[in-house]
Amino acid sequence: QSRLQLSTMTKTRTKCQEELFSNLGNLLRRSKRNNDVDIFEDSWWDDYLAFMRLHGDLGDRQALCDSVNRELEVLSDSANRPTDMASFPGFADVDGLQFALQLRLTALVDRIGRTSYSSCIKTIAHLSANPSDGEIMENTNCRVCRSDWFKKGPRCRHCALEEVLLNHKRRLCDPIVLLVLKEVFRWAKRASAKHESTDELLKVQQRATAFFELQELCEREVAAAYGAWRTHFDLMSDVDELNSCKNTTRLAETGEDVSALSPDESRMVVAPIDISALCMDHE
Repeated sequence: QSRLQLSTMTKTRTKCQEELFSNLGNLLRRSKRNNDVDIFEDSWWDDYLAFMRLHGDLGDRQALCDSVNRELEVLSDSANRPTDMASFPGFADVDGLQFALQLRLTALVDRIGRTSYSSCIKTIAHLSANPSDGEIMENTNCRVCRSDWFKKGPRCRHCALEEVLLNHKRRLCDPIVLLVLKEVFRWAKRASAKHESTDELLKVQQRATAFFELQELCEREVAAAYGAWRTHFDLMSDVDELNSCKNTTRLAETGEDVSALSPDESRMVVAPIDISALCMDHE
């Protein structure tokens, strides 16, 4: 079920993406590396802020910065305040705003590493319902996901995949970046009305609208991907638990006096007569 949901969301996002590039392909900047599309690569906000520097008066530029700062203060005082809120640089003009936004985006990119978004989603979509013995052994001894069992082995590929997915989620859904971009978009629409909808501003609006459409679909796709990842993790946990039970239980020997064993030892001994009942309990 979780894999079906992920497949559906991926198809929806891909279809929207193709339609947007078909309609706005000559306007959008896009990456062709590994057939991956980075929604942040079409930095429409840079073009709008450049427009503000060239055509906006000082009052408009200052009002934009004041508005963004007010929204950031509201976020900072809210219960949903990001833990790294203080890392977003202060700014007093349009150049400072653009620089602060670029620093934030660069820091989020640095977390991701070399695994592209599409590659991460594809890997999760192809997680096997029948994991190999090597994958099971690696997961069983993982010091991260099996820390409750005091395992000391290297981090398994399943945990590494979760980290990559969560880093993509942080970038796609970063509350600070989205707040700033939504406020910039709101001002871009106001500027379009003030400057009688110049062709340049209309193109920025189209690109910004496309950005937010794709961002929302990617956010939903990531949620579906995490659900699929979690389902596979639960499968691995069940396999690990089953293997632990098999490795620690044994059949009672002929004539063995189980009552002579300690309580912990006796719990690990299965009488032959109980096998059918236990099998039915675990079906």
